[in-house]
Amino acid sequence: MSLINFINRGSALLVACAILGAGCAVRQPGAPAAPPRGEALRIAVLPVYNLSEKSAPLAELRRLMAQELLDQGQTVLAEAELEPFMSRHRVRHTGGIDTVTAQAMDQELGIHAVLITSLEQYETRFPPKISLTARLVSTGEKPRILWVESVGLSGDDRRGILDLRLVHDPLLLQKSAVKRISASFAGFLSGKGPVISNGVGDRRFRPKIVYKSGLLVAGKKYTVAVLPFKDRYSRKNSAEIMALHFVRQLAKSGYDVVDPGIIRQSLLNSRVIMNEGPSVRDLDVLFETLDTDLVLTGNLLDYQNQENPTADFAVTLFERQSRKIVWSSRSYGTGNDGVFFFDWKQIRNSEAMVSRMAASIVEVMMGEEKDSLPRGSEDDGKLNSFQRLLVRTSASP
Repeated sequence: MSLINFINRGSALLVACAILGAGCAVRQPGAPAAPPRGEALRIAVLPVYNLSEKSAPLAELRRLMAQELLDQGQTVLAEAELEPFMSRHRVRHTGGIDTVTAQAMDQELGIHAVLITSLEQYETRFPPKISLTARLVSTGEKPRILWVESVGLSGDDRRGILDLRLVHDPLLLQKSAVKRISASFAGFLSGKGPVISNGVGDRRFRPKIVYKSGLLVAGKKYTVAVLPFKDRYSRKNSAEIMALHFVRQLAKSGYDVVDPGIIRQSLLNSRVIMNEGPSVRDLDVLFETLDTDLVLTGNLLDYQNQENPTADFAVTLFERQSRKIVWSSRSYGTGNDGVFFFDWKQIRNSEAMVSRMAASIVEVMMGEEKDSLPRGSEDDGKLNSFQRLLVRTSASP
């Protein structure tokens, strides 16, 4: 039985609680449904997917994530059962799940959902840093992202008076990151929503240049596929990290986002190679195989993880029916943007900064207010010369 059917069993109970005023949490429109209270999920915790380019305690991180689920009353599939399954089905990629694997987990193991964890940044030298993204994906015939959260921490995020709040121990930072993600998951299960701010409303990280078409309807629940970004920067895995941030922000905003594992398998099966971004033919194939309304892709132009992180990237959004670009934007910034008083609000973790930048893009992209567009942006269907150049670097003819 898939998690979608598992969730639907509690719908009547939730409605009854709302009618009787029993204090049950009401889910916001577009947000993933939570399972009925009192029933445990059966979850498979995949090995942590390392995108950090550093040697990291992946097994320990996985154990901590599994233990947090157990402490919340969920049922976690034992490694002794998961490893033979992965070997039998030749599951090597743990950064996502494809449809075939999701169906097999449902039928053979009785798994309701899979927890996928990506380690985006890990640094043990002072200041230690860690960035994690975790998402819960349902099994069955049509996997969907039910919950996603990320956290980026640095040991010098909050120095305090006389540097008394500096964190020197990377293990302490690691446990703090897992605890924060666990708290967000608990909020999802209870229907209270996420507890970690996604950075929406931080005007420091609004996109600098924007083109927005009137074909993009505010408030409509689109199905979106986020393709791997074109990496024009030397750091390995940085483009995949960027794509994950947009997966998170779109999913948290209530849109139906295709899991990156399904997209990866579709690209392999269709033999689509996007050296300079997707062509028109590539888009036709992807729209057909993924059955989505929108496809988002982009170019990563700069990505520096240092004391004062920097990021520079462009995003392009394609619409299925019109086969047109309905959004393009350019964003760039540093961790000390808008900081004027004793490093207050300064961001020292690159993933934390990029998360806020992605959140601001989604806010403007899917919003209704024209006032939210940056100065000099267009929304009348015409692209200026810079935006045409931007689009040409994002999609090949």
